[in-house]
Amino acid sequence: LEAILIGHEDIVTDLSWKPNFKGEAPCLLSSSMDRCVMIWAAEGTDGVWSPIARVGSAGGLLGGSIGSSLLGFVGAIWSSSGNKIIGHGYGGAIYFWSYHAPEATSTE
Repeated sequence: LEAILIGHEDIVTDLSWKPNFKGEAPCLLSSSMDRCVMIWAAEGTDGVWSPIARVGSAGGLLGGSIGSSLLGFVGAIWSSSGNKIIGHGYGGAIYFWSYHAPEATSTE
């Protein structure tokens, strides 16, 4: 698999594949020193991946406690069920987010 991921504004510190259930399309999770964690999905078969969700402090104001994600994230992983993500902030804080895949729309 070869692809370019464009979206982070600083060093990417970790990547994690989403656990695959029921033939779901693959998703990739990335953490970065730009103070955000992103979920990526393929747009087709041409190797283009786009961010479908971004969490954290990207674009936010600098500040906060030393345990916050002020200095970025050093890691992020999916839960074993694949519906939650866990981020590890540089200052030592742990963050939890729930992920819900978009439902398919009906063509009726």
